[in-house]
Amino acid sequence: QLLGETIDHFPVFVLMGLLAWNWTAASVGGGAKALTDNAPLINKVYFPRMLLPISVVAANMVHYLLALPVIFAFMLIEGMRFTPWILYLPVIVFVQAVFLVALTLILSALHVYFRDTIVLVEVGLTAWFFMTPIFYRVEDVVPNLVQWMYWLNPMASIIAELHTILYSAGVPDPLFMARTLVQSLVLLVIGWLLFNRVSRHLGEHL
Repeated sequence: QLLGETIDHFPVFVLMGLLAWNWTAASVGGGAKALTDNAPLINKVYFPRMLLPISVVAANMVHYLLALPVIFAFMLIEGMRFTPWILYLPVIVFVQAVFLVALTLILSALHVYFRDTIVLVEVGLTAWFFMTPIFYRVEDVVPNLVQWMYWLNPMASIIAELHTILYSAGVPDPLFMARTLVQSLVLLVIGWLLFNRVSRHLGEHL
């Protein structure tokens, strides 16, 4: 059977994951080039360089938030149920934002020294897309490796939690999202340290 035949309200299921993924892909792709694409500005004006990759994530977050009503409209059309747990949505968005800021800080810093980073990012995004449960449920594919999937792929956790509160109208597990937040914060510290180290010598490499 096709996935669309085994998952009820399949278009809504896919849209929930796809919109979150689009935010990720646009932020990672644009954030990795944030410093190199703005080299003339960096060399002329002093400002906190960290704002460049962060602004890419923030801009794409706005696009994501503006698209959320589309999901709600589809849910209404499909006759799906809303629960008070929809108020948990800002928590999920916040965790994803922290994760993406961390990732873009790391990639933008690396791209200053290794210009082929963006090529690896583009290839990696394609592979990452298929490893993220957008068109399928993790449990249906790797039932014995679900926890590993969530540990290794924070986007899998984020999208799974979106499906829990919106698609399944279920109760989220705070510890599930807390683990993803801890992973994101660790990456954020690494990204902050790496970015600060690179930013001291930006003028020499841009």
